[in-house]
Amino acid sequence: MALIPRTMAMLCFLPLAALAADEPANQDMANQAQTQPQPAQELAKQTPETASMKSRDNRRALEHVAASELQQIQVDGEDQAVLIRPWSGPKQLGAALLLPPPGTHADAPGLNAFLRRSINPAGWASISITPPPFPEQPNFTTEAQEISKAGDGKVLGKSNQATSRRDAEEWQKLRKQQQSFIQQSLAQLDALGAPFPGKRLLIAQDQSAALVIELLAAQELAKPDLLVVINPYLDDPDANLALPKQLAELELAILDIQSPDGHQASQATVKSRKSLASSKPDNQYRQLLLALDLRQDVAFENTLLMIEGMARKVLKQLKPNEKAATEPHQ
Repeated sequence: MALIPRTMAMLCFLPLAALAADEPANQDMANQAQTQPQPAQELAKQTPETASMKSRDNRRALEHVAASELQQIQVDGEDQAVLIRPWSGPKQLGAALLLPPPGTHADAPGLNAFLRRSINPAGWASISITPPPFPEQPNFTTEAQEISKAGDGKVLGKSNQATSRRDAEEWQKLRKQQQSFIQQSLAQLDALGAPFPGKRLLIAQDQSAALVIELLAAQELAKPDLLVVINPYLDDPDANLALPKQLAELELAILDIQSPDGHQASQATVKSRKSLASSKPDNQYRQLLLALDLRQDVAFENTLLMIEGMARKVLKQLKPNEKAATEPHQ
């Protein structure tokens, strides 16, 4: 019977001995963990920088495009695609320059792809360029010395608004990079568009449209005969609010198209864009609202009818009894 307590004592001692044997190894692991920076600390030491603007490799996205339509230009030392389709039919009015939204490509699916193939029978060659790249999302980090500090209780911005991803200075720097891309691209289209003399339409969507408005307002871009902006907006809230005034002050013919599914920033300025330009004659500014989202074929067709109708006004080819025909039915 005396053996039982002794056996129990030995069994209790064995785990303690094992723990004691593991202690040096555990201590070494702890020391090693202290000497190696944690991932969070590494991120915290990084200095925030302006997001890079990397061009996409669009070769696979354009594999379906006929070789006869594909041209290349150099922008910032890199090849960028330009897609050209000649006019068709008896009319030869000029060329429509198409600028899709940033971050897409010259044959961006949806409206851009439709317009570049469907505007030709109306007498317009289509020249679709690669849009500027879209800036990468910013990586928010906290400096290491700030981690242990208590907050000051202050909240920037309103509680019902999303936190601004960048400050005004960085937004402006990014826009300048994108606008430089657009300027370099359009400057090379004179030679490519030489086989199609006549008027020039510039059709731009979303943020590309807003970037063009800013360039024209600063007189840093040659004026087209007709500017078509579709759902124009900027991510920078202050710059976005300035767009209606800039658009209204442009001395050229403008067609302003808004769709129900346009970005909320473009929806926010649609009324002010029209009101500020209300003093312009009908052949210099028109705002037309699509009834359908720009994801439907009917909306694509109605957009084309709107562009053709305004182009006829600019070219003074519109007869009095044709006015009603330019208004698409939805």
